Amino acid sequence: MYSKPRCVQCDAVKRKLTKENAVFEVIDVTLPENAGDLAALTELDYAQVPVTFVNDDHFGGFNADKLQDAVARQRRAGMHIVENAA
Repeated sequence: MYSKPRCVQCDAVKRKLTKENAVFEVIDVTLPENAGDLAALTELDYAQVPVTFVNDDHFGGFNADKLQDAVARQRRAGMHIVENAA
């Protein structure tokens, strides 16, 4: 998931994924080394974080239903949730 510090919705996504014991990676878009990731999100028309990628699907904000679906798909596939738009 793409995130930034002091982001209420980002923290909510992290809490939900942690509560569900999902495996996930957090990419802080405010760090200079992640500038390419931020540009990629902008190209996808995201203007804010959090943005969560699950395989070929992605969504913005805290959406409990989509997060639950992502966790369920992760468990069914036996795969990790990988968030990388670049």
